[in-house]
Amino acid sequence: MRISRISLALCAAAWTSGVSPLGGTLTAQAQDASPADATPAPADAAGGDQGIPRREATEEEIDLARQTARDGLAAYKISDYTKALTLFEKARGLYPSAQIVRMTGYSHLAVQHWAEAVEALEAALASQLGPLSEDDRNDVEDQLAKALTHFGRVTVTTSVKGATVVIDDDPPRPLPLSGPIRLPEGGHSVVVRAPGHLDAKDDIVVEGGKEEEITLDPRPTAAPPPPPPKSKPVAPPPDPGFQGVKIFPAQREIGIAAAGTGVALGAAALVTALAGADLRRTVEGDVAAHEQSYGPNCAQGDYRLCTFDRAVINNDADRADTLRDTSMWLGISGGALFAVGTTLFLLAPDGPLAKKPAHVGLRCGPLVGGVSCAGAF
Repeated sequence: MRISRISLALCAAAWTSGVSPLGGTLTAQAQDASPADATPAPADAAGGDQGIPRREATEEEIDLARQTARDGLAAYKISDYTKALTLFEKARGLYPSAQIVRMTGYSHLAVQHWAEAVEALEAALASQLGPLSEDDRNDVEDQLAKALTHFGRVTVTTSVKGATVVIDDDPPRPLPLSGPIRLPEGGHSVVVRAPGHLDAKDDIVVEGGKEEEITLDPRPTAAPPPPPPKSKPVAPPPDPGFQGVKIFPAQREIGIAAAGTGVALGAAALVTALAGADLRRTVEGDVAAHEQSYGPNCAQGDYRLCTFDRAVINNDADRADTLRDTSMWLGISGGALFAVGTTLFLLAPDGPLAKKPAHVGLRCGPLVGGVSCAGAF
């Protein structure tokens, strides 16, 4: 891209003569003004410089910006647009006069930076820091029109209240829009969002120089299902009470048999103990009679009879001891069997400790003149 020969000639003459393309004449800005008045008021520029508070540039910054812009113009003349863009951006950062911003836009346009070119050219037209002449404004407007051919205008509408639109990675814009959105040509993602709705998305292709209108209506999200009705609390079943402990089948009957066997063994132990006690009394009487008849150690009477009598007494004494031991073991065994049998009987599901379920019984029979019913409830 090239600017008009007249514009280039004017810029070259401005940077090499006493007129400053940075805004006004050198005489007005640098040669005759005091350092405090050498710099114009901050720019009221558009685009990247609009509304940004700037300190006043010093005389050294103005001279450096002027020299940098001259170098950029030299690079621009030989079509080294990338170098020219770098130098003009540097000069713009020091002192964004209309002419420097203008040449920055031209350089962006030459390297096909369409969005940056539009921003810079619009800023140059709006800048009050060394405003452009009429011829320069016309030239900038021509170049701006060329850059805008690479942009389309898109209008987004929706019927959902409170919706916003997000284009690519830009911040959300509230709908309805105040006007069409200017977008560079090519593909773009358009998303319309609204609270309580699903995003509505459309991928569009913007054509340069054309306008397009799209309508996106987000669908409401499905309402959550209503909570299930609260069920009434169910009263716990009544405590059935002790139902017994089932250890093995026929537990109740076996317990009765075991307890009965224990009672029988206890009775046998009692009889055996009584017999043993009676025999022990007999042995004690025989011992007393033996000592009276034969004396101690068979010292009197017939020795053979004394020895025989002693053997008979000892035998009876052994029998008495056996009966005593037998009665003791019979008593222990009987007591254990009685305790186990009683426990099995009491703990059985059909034992006396288990709570019986209520039974409803009803019996009816004829009576004279009617029917009689009786039962348990």
